[in-house]
Amino acid sequence: MTVYTKDCKVLNNTIHDPDSRMGRLVRTVFTNDGLTFANNLLSGPRISNESKSKITFLNNLIKEATNSFADPEHGNLHLIGSQTNIIDKGILLPEMVEDIDREPRGAKIDIGADELIQQDQSAQAF
Repeated sequence: MTVYTKDCKVLNNTIHDPDSRMGRLVRTVFTNDGLTFANNLLSGPRISNESKSKITFLNNLIKEATNSFADPEHGNLHLIGSQTNIIDKGILLPEMVEDIDREPRGAKIDIGADELIQQDQSAQAF
């Protein structure tokens, strides 16, 4: 949720709650002037924007993505497989040079918190 923010950036996050009891994963209310919400992977319901402020929503993916994650039931939201609508589909943002594991993001970045690299895929096999 964002409330009374100014020039805040919410970038490259992964949120997974396909059965959200509130029917939303993200909610913006009240004043959020200059909020940028970009490259986020939202696995579940929609964004609820109740703010009257100008908010930039850019390149977010909202879909049920349980099968895109290594072990979502236990909180492991690392990407697996070839998710063609996630992998290399992010937009380059100067603030996002590393993923959640401090692995570098390349010239083509993934949507969400994790940057899938070959090492990630082979690690899942063991």
